[in-house]
Amino acid sequence: MNKPIITDADRAHALGSNELKPCPFCNHWAFTHGFRNEDTDNVVYHVQCTNLSCTARTHCCATTEELARTEAVWRWNRRGGAT
Repeated sequence: MNKPIITDADRAHALGSNELKPCPFCNHWAFTHGFRNEDTDNVVYHVQCTNLSCTARTHCCATTEELARTEAVWRWNRRGGAT
């Protein structure tokens, strides 16, 4: 079973930290969420668009929560946001 992860950075983003750029396809805001795989002890973090019609998403798998989240956020923001 996978254990969900919600970090202080996830909470800050939900409260309006503007850490993530808007979706590059539909300009909706994005959110982060992660989980720890208990079988491998790895952490997978996802960043995805909140628009249910949009499938924009990226992720990262790493050994720590911080590394997985940081890389997933970097990958999302690297694609750029819609203007």
